[in-house]
Amino acid sequence: MNNKTCDNSFFHQSLADTNALVLVPHQDDEINLMRDLLVSLQNCGATVYVAYTTNGDYSVPANVRYKEAIESLRLLGVPKEQIIFLGYGDSFNTAPHQHIFYADSEPALSNAGCRETYGAEGIEELVYQLKGHHHGYLKANYIADIELLLQHINPAIIFGIDYDTHPDHKMLSLGLDTALRRVQANNPSFMPILYKGFAYVTAFHSYHDFYDSLNLESIKEPRESEIYHYFGDRDVYGSSIYQWSDRVRFPVNESNRGPFLWKSPLFKAIKAHTSQSFGFKASAVMNSDIVFWQRRTDSITYDAKLEVSSRADTKDRLVDFKLFDISDINSLEPVLDSLAWKSSDDDTQPSIQLTWATRQDIRQIVLYSSIHFHEPSRKCSVYIDDQQAGTGIVPPNGQPLVLTLDRMYHSDQLCIVFDGPIGLAELEVYATVVQHNSLRPFIKIMKDDNFIYDYYIDDQELSLDISLYTYMVDASDTILSVDGENSIMQHGDRYIVHFGPKANKVIVRATLNGSEACYDQVVIHRVSKQALAMRKGLQQLDKYANLFFLRLRRKWYHLFQKQ
Repeated sequence: MNNKTCDNSFFHQSLADTNALVLVPHQDDEINLMRDLLVSLQNCGATVYVAYTTNGDYSVPANVRYKEAIESLRLLGVPKEQIIFLGYGDSFNTAPHQHIFYADSEPALSNAGCRETYGAEGIEELVYQLKGHHHGYLKANYIADIELLLQHINPAIIFGIDYDTHPDHKMLSLGLDTALRRVQANNPSFMPILYKGFAYVTAFHSYHDFYDSLNLESIKEPRESEIYHYFGDRDVYGSSIYQWSDRVRFPVNESNRGPFLWKSPLFKAIKAHTSQSFGFKASAVMNSDIVFWQRRTDSITYDAKLEVSSRADTKDRLVDFKLFDISDINSLEPVLDSLAWKSSDDDTQPSIQLTWATRQDIRQIVLYSSIHFHEPSRKCSVYIDDQQAGTGIVPPNGQPLVLTLDRMYHSDQLCIVFDGPIGLAELEVYATVVQHNSLRPFIKIMKDDNFIYDYYIDDQELSLDISLYTYMVDASDTILSVDGENSIMQHGDRYIVHFGPKANKVIVRATLNGSEACYDQVVIHRVSKQALAMRKGLQQLDKYANLFFLRLRRKWYHLFQKQ
């Protein structure tokens, strides 16, 4: 066993020569999306770029938002040279002017009175830096500038905002999908790892639970009645595209694990966004994990000739990378439009044929149903070289069918046949089960589904029930151990740590079988009730002291600094 400290191999991987791009709409969304993952990536050697599509200038001048973003990111280790602004206008659901989403020919007018991109604080926007001119506020220009950004940075990993209620978040989520596919069309080797996350339902509008426990809790699944502007099964998260069990979870750094905010570098970075009073949201933003959903970008369908049995005019929707579209970007409640190939009603046995110029490795097939496809039991059969290679049931409402074949196939043809009319948003075919990733596999020990680190319990507790989260490894390939006179027993996918009679600090370590380089180590602190009560009292003092100083900070800003 190592000394009595928490540690995880995630924080010691090498990401040298790896460009990571964080793409968000507004100044403060980089923290809503990333928390201190920005720090972790840099500590591992990655070059992290943070790009903002808007100037955040809806009600606060761009120069103020720029200053705040630069200072916040400085506190998180991101230098000014790696901060990029696309320079578009900030909007809102109730903005008096037309959103850029609808600007096809006439440039949109922003709330700040602008119709073209601009920079501030001595930083020109990206298109001006690279091409020497500004861009009018047109939808086509917006997507083109995201393409330009992707080509300029050439990231191996992208972290992008997903489909929140704010129209600028929706615009970015859909625009990134479109731009990424266009870049791939011109550069097939461009296959970054893509993580998308929400700024609102898992952060800004999430549960204020930092002070609920001495042990920091993980991000909770949003519930419609509890989360502001969350619409349950009518929302993008609440619909079946995203499953809570499929989320990717990253650990947080030692300095941001609680139980006090005043000691946290992340809290200092949050407070730097003074114009947004962001400090008041810290207790909702700071958790013991950071959550995303991963989307593969290495499908070989993009290189294939595609044929369908009916309605061939919409077949390209199967390979456009987009899972849905919208017509009303300003609606608070998401109104999702189908963007799918839908077979004709009289096509009783729809089929899709893929043909490649050369033979391909084929190991996995993913079918996303249309967001408006409600048939619960549509069967599909996959044929390779005229032999059935697999079958499955396409789930309804946009949920994917992930069909991993029983072996690797090598062929230049693939055919999928359905037993009735079908609506499909996307068809993806992969040569591997897992996309190559610059990030390394890791393990994390949990208690009640919460990532734990230094974990405090009453010294009268004789045992602790724990479990494991694994990323890109199988939990069955892990080994758990404890130090001293303590013991651990496995019960299915859970483990019971039994404490020795004199144990006060207990190390629990999980390692990947055959690879000591993949590990997690936590420390369980068994302390008296009086010690726990004292820590809780200090935590409450931290809470009310922070609230007092945040209110002073907000008053000072509105009296003297807002300009």
